[in-house]
Amino acid sequence: MDAVESYMIPSDPSSHNSHHAVEGTSPVGSRVFQMPPEVEQLLEELDAIAREDAPRERLNLSADILRQIELVFSEDYGRQLSAGCWEDSRLKILGVLGLCWSNCTLVDPRFDCIPFLGQISLREYEALHLPLQSSKVTRRLQLLEGYFPSIVEQCPELEDVAARPLGDVIRRMDNLEAFYARCSGMSMAHWAQVAEALTWRGVSNLTELRLRFYFDIGTEGFTILARVLQVASKLKRLYIRRVPMAEAAGKALGEAVAVHQELEELELTPELEEWEDEGIQNSGNTQVIEGSITGGSKQCPLGRFIASAFLTDHPNQSVRRLTIDTWIVKSRQVLRLGVLSEFLRTTTFLSHFTLYAFESYLLACESQDLFEALRANCSIRVLSLSLQVDQAASPTGKGLDLGAFNELVEFIKSARILEELHLTFCNEKRWECVELNWAAFFVALGSNSTLRFLRLTISENCSFAISDPVRRAMTAWLQTTFLEDLTLDIEAGGEWRHLLRSLRKNTRLERLSVPGRILEDDMTFRELMALSHINSTLKTVDITGGSTDNGQRKAAIDESFRCKARQQSYLAELRAVLGTSSWTSPTCGRVFLCGTPMAGKTALAHCSLQLATPWYTPWYTRFMKKMLPRTLGIEIHVLKNYATMQVSLWDLGGQDIFRALQQYLFPKLNKACVFAFVFSLYDRHRKQLKQNLEEEFKDEFLYWLKFITSNSEVTGFNLPTVMVVLTHKDKTEKKTGLREQTRVSNYIQMAEQIVSKLHLEFSDVLNIHPTVYCVNARHKEDVRPIVTQIYSTMEDLFTEKLFSVPEACCRMSQRILQWALENEKRPVITHDELSTLCTEAHPALKSLLQNLPAPNRFKALQAIASYLQDAGTIIRLRDSNLLVANPNWLTNVFLGRLIGMGHGFEHSAESNSGAEYPISSDGFLSQFQFNTFVDDHLLQRLQTDRYTGFDHMTLQSVLESLDLCFKVSGINGESQFFVPTLVKVESNSQLQWNWAATDKELSVYMGLRIRCKDPRRTFLSTGFFPKFQITLWRSMKNEAGFMYSCKYNLISILHDCHDVIVENSADGSFFDVMIRSTKSREMVWMFVKQHILEKLFAFCASAEGSPGVSLVVDILRTECVKQRTPCAQRKDQSVSRGELKEKLKQSIRIAGEDMNSITKNLYHHTWEKKSGTTLDSECEAAIDLLSPEDIVEVQEWLRIEADNLIKKSEKWQQVLEEIDGTSLSLGNVDLLREFPRGPTVEDRMAGDGLCERRRLEGMIQEVGADVKKVLVKVDEISSNIGVIMKNLSTFKNVQKSTHHNVLQLIKDVDRTSGVWGSTHQLPCRPYFTNEDATMGHRITAAINIGKPLVLHFHCENIDGMHVVADQRGFNLTVGKENCEKLRIIARSSLKALWCLMKLGIHVTTSLGVLVPDLPISENHHLTLATMSMSSLLDVVEPQRMSQTNVVDLKKHEKAWEYLQEHLRDKLQNKISDYFSLYPVVYKRTNSITQAYSWLCIKCRESAIKNHKICS
Repeated sequence: MDAVESYMIPSDPSSHNSHHAVEGTSPVGSRVFQMPPEVEQLLEELDAIAREDAPRERLNLSADILRQIELVFSEDYGRQLSAGCWEDSRLKILGVLGLCWSNCTLVDPRFDCIPFLGQISLREYEALHLPLQSSKVTRRLQLLEGYFPSIVEQCPELEDVAARPLGDVIRRMDNLEAFYARCSGMSMAHWAQVAEALTWRGVSNLTELRLRFYFDIGTEGFTILARVLQVASKLKRLYIRRVPMAEAAGKALGEAVAVHQELEELELTPELEEWEDEGIQNSGNTQVIEGSITGGSKQCPLGRFIASAFLTDHPNQSVRRLTIDTWIVKSRQVLRLGVLSEFLRTTTFLSHFTLYAFESYLLACESQDLFEALRANCSIRVLSLSLQVDQAASPTGKGLDLGAFNELVEFIKSARILEELHLTFCNEKRWECVELNWAAFFVALGSNSTLRFLRLTISENCSFAISDPVRRAMTAWLQTTFLEDLTLDIEAGGEWRHLLRSLRKNTRLERLSVPGRILEDDMTFRELMALSHINSTLKTVDITGGSTDNGQRKAAIDESFRCKARQQSYLAELRAVLGTSSWTSPTCGRVFLCGTPMAGKTALAHCSLQLATPWYTPWYTRFMKKMLPRTLGIEIHVLKNYATMQVSLWDLGGQDIFRALQQYLFPKLNKACVFAFVFSLYDRHRKQLKQNLEEEFKDEFLYWLKFITSNSEVTGFNLPTVMVVLTHKDKTEKKTGLREQTRVSNYIQMAEQIVSKLHLEFSDVLNIHPTVYCVNARHKEDVRPIVTQIYSTMEDLFTEKLFSVPEACCRMSQRILQWALENEKRPVITHDELSTLCTEAHPALKSLLQNLPAPNRFKALQAIASYLQDAGTIIRLRDSNLLVANPNWLTNVFLGRLIGMGHGFEHSAESNSGAEYPISSDGFLSQFQFNTFVDDHLLQRLQTDRYTGFDHMTLQSVLESLDLCFKVSGINGESQFFVPTLVKVESNSQLQWNWAATDKELSVYMGLRIRCKDPRRTFLSTGFFPKFQITLWRSMKNEAGFMYSCKYNLISILHDCHDVIVENSADGSFFDVMIRSTKSREMVWMFVKQHILEKLFAFCASAEGSPGVSLVVDILRTECVKQRTPCAQRKDQSVSRGELKEKLKQSIRIAGEDMNSITKNLYHHTWEKKSGTTLDSECEAAIDLLSPEDIVEVQEWLRIEADNLIKKSEKWQQVLEEIDGTSLSLGNVDLLREFPRGPTVEDRMAGDGLCERRRLEGMIQEVGADVKKVLVKVDEISSNIGVIMKNLSTFKNVQKSTHHNVLQLIKDVDRTSGVWGSTHQLPCRPYFTNEDATMGHRITAAINIGKPLVLHFHCENIDGMHVVADQRGFNLTVGKENCEKLRIIARSSLKALWCLMKLGIHVTTSLGVLVPDLPISENHHLTLATMSMSSLLDVVEPQRMSQTNVVDLKKHEKAWEYLQEHLRDKLQNKISDYFSLYPVVYKRTNSITQAYSWLCIKCRESAIKNHKICS
């Protein structure tokens, strides 16, 4: 007892109410210690939190305070102080933390502040809990992993002492409503103390109790729990998970639940041990746990619980939600619950029922009974079932068989009150499942009209395949389903695109959830994007799981739905106020003229306008004294402005810098746009045809195709149409002779060939018109076919009706266009002026705005403005009352000239002020420079051109709204403006970290490279990175703890010891993220993913980014991060994550002879020495470079590989037994029976769901979206590498054993088939083909006299034999003397091939084709894989005696000797010439005996390289 007392301190709460009396000193015993300064500061900060008057929901300490706590409690810090001072400092900090918690409604010590809580002493543990005893605020108490001191595990006698502080806290908490306990350190003593504290008052306010025991509480523990339930009369929710339960315990708990009439939610996950009494029925190796209450003297605890709680004379009738999770300790047990069906059949109060059967099996008959009971039930509205599917090869009656599945189908058809259904079909054993009638299942789903929510998961290996009947049933179901919320997780492969297309016509579905893996298919992704635009009722698509590489596509889908939600919002507002007016589909489109500078785009635009609008003034009268000027930015004209079609013409500047304005280009309503690529054949400087015409045309055309693809939103429909126009036809005809005209004709043909080739390459993203137009851009008749084709294309694009808009808004669009032409010098208007224009546009709008109250009138105007912006009629300025009514002014006059001047495009003389254009070294301008820049280069120019309505603040607001600048506080409080797009930047800045740190402090250096996934077809535009800088600044400026700064092409971030530099490359083709941190690599990955990658993907998917670009994340060389290597020198210092994963898998596949050197054999990436730099040659382990989710993926792959080895071994054994009863010893393959199933990427990184719930149950899930909870998950990921290393040696052993078994297997197959062994004179694996058949396409089935044959031999590679494609073969004629011998050889060879086919080698191997087709008759042939041994022998030898399969060795020996002698006489040592095979001798190893073999040239070279054969 003395030892126990030494851990205790006084338990009077009044002596520890506060540390406020402490003034820098503290007594311990008779000594007084001076507190270190950092401890004093920490105590002051914590004390300020403790003094707060308003209660907190939970204690969320800042990262700085957490870091200080971690520092004080570290061993290194303790060594700097005396033992007493360090102990006293810790006690004081814990005491104040207890005070802080006493003012929180939720107390969670483990996750709130001390991740190492389990390492404190009992004295400190009690000091932490003492202030909580007086809390009047705490409502919820949560105890998770690592809560109890670890010293209890070392000294079990201290359990009672360690349990007292918690018991005292609970005992004195009058308002405790919820108690969670999920901690492996919890013991029976703790549970007894907690239960005693919960019941000591006799009455409890507890409404929620969640318990997860990691020990067997026994009958006594359940008796205590029953007593808690009796006292907690207000308890509403009870969750008991993973609790070992005996029969008496189940009965005691059931009786307690029966008398508790306030309980509404009950979840029970018992661990059921193996039973050996009257209630057990044995079936083979499977234990059947009887749940019927009448089956014997000893029953299943779960069945006993159900019977005692719900099937007594006075049952519980308050439980509305019941969850039963059958966690079976013995994985081969079968759970039988007769009482469950009885309860479901009779209950009238249960509304939610869940049954999980991941690790157990319901008997097939019980499954049928279960579904019959559910059909009879009249109260359950929400049903969740997880069921194992029965085995196909030898049905055992356990799991879901066809009969039970049919009962499920009937239940779905007849369920008329069921509203929500969760169905999961499992195959944890990964066996071949029984074939189920999936077509009938989906027909049943389609016939149910009450279901509103469905979550369907069909795990792999559940015999699910989308055949034609299933496809038709699923298509009909998805088109007409009444569901509002659908979660679909199935293995559908390429069928996903057809399923998603079916949902286009659905008018009820609002939410869809699909697995992230479907985004890997390009066509499926585009179909999903099309669905997001076309289906008007669908509000969101959730993508669950998936890798980081699919993050861009997830962001694109989210962005599409955000835009759709915004459109539906203003359309709903318009429908509310204009519901009685007529509605129509939007018919607005855009035509873009793009191409090289001085190509004739402007002339083509004016000629098109003459054709479209007869009143348009011809260009030659308007510009008689002045040539057409070069286009500045984007010049916009109205090509057609009718009620049926509004088409605008956008003349794009050819200079690269103007492509920074791409976010203003693409329409947001119906995505209808046409691009006319204009290219001049004529060199205006040399007055002749261009010299390198083909190369220039291809390069420029490809560039614009990439630009269009990169900046067009992926929609899956209404692909942007591209037309090709060659100009200056007149100049080539006038100034060239016949020879030159022939060259022009050849160039046109060349252009058509290039267009045809690129049309195929871009067919999935662009619609490239096949016709190439060669015109004089000033001649109407030449241009007329182009305009006609534009109108025709627009009409086709308008056929896709996305949604309807009020006709009044279309009229408003026409009115704005007309007003902009009439008021060219007033491009910017206010909302009041917009209201005036509305009253002039349409009577309905006039009546609307006159009768609505002021607030509603403003909302209606906002809705109208939103529509006009999406239609491209106006441009709204963010956070401003201004609207740009003339987009041409913004894109051409304002932005075009502004950017052009900054980059030296336009003549400086055009600026009347004569002021120098600013040049910046880092993209920043001071307040004075910015004011001068706006006044001299913008405002004065606009005033000179007689534009009205502008002042300095208006122009600054325009720039800020368009994200062309943002204002930051500079040094000494002086404001600065970041304007990298507008000014010319001359930067040579060096990379600098944000804070000084030594290598000892830093634990991680990491580098990532972000680039385009498809650089051939996409690229990042000029303005991408500057706009991303501004977007990232906007998102981080309101987040606490972030220090953000940027320069030209640079971003710097500092947060929570994560020091980040993001640098854009000079050409914009990629940018690198370089990080150093004191945290773990997993935490760094999570930080970068959450704060940089996800925001980058979202920005890229938006209109301001590059929505057509898919980004990928590569790995940057670590040494480049450490040395801060300049961008130009590290351009080639990256490697793709996909390459690293594949090479890591390859290194795992290679069987290692030395099990002790496995880690050395894992792939290490080699970085070459970089000349001219300090980067030397080095290697880095792939597992040190890959992300946590990549490691999880490799671990899951390793598990699947192991499962496949087991399956193959089992199949080999079955085949050999089928041949002649030979049994193959599988050796060490059974070691893999216990190969652990690793968590998936969804489990570890993101998901919530059934798998995560099962495998990560030790982690907190109730807390919500708390960052600290996510970090705990990330910490778990680091163990995956250890899991791989732990199981890799087992995998290697199995792999070696399997390889040895393969060789032994082939010998057994040869022996049983009668195949002669290889010698140095002749190969051993012949086959025959018809003389007129293509080599390798058809094996001859029968050997008939007079029939010409061709003899071939397989390559005999021990890793997999295969057909030699270029083999010449040897001609034979079947005669009476050799017919029988050739038949024996053919029979033996085909038998051996059949065996290998049945062993799972299939038709092809990694080395090539193994088995050609086998003809049965002239018009029909059958593959070997579909034949039985009997049918095979019938084909080869129709008259054979079927009574024996025994090989006559003497006949086979004579047949092979004949063939050997015949070939030796005929070929005379020319076997290699005829069969392209070469004799080798394999070296003797542990698994390979020295043997002759004949290899093809490729396999022989590989064997020599790998030192497998003797020289």
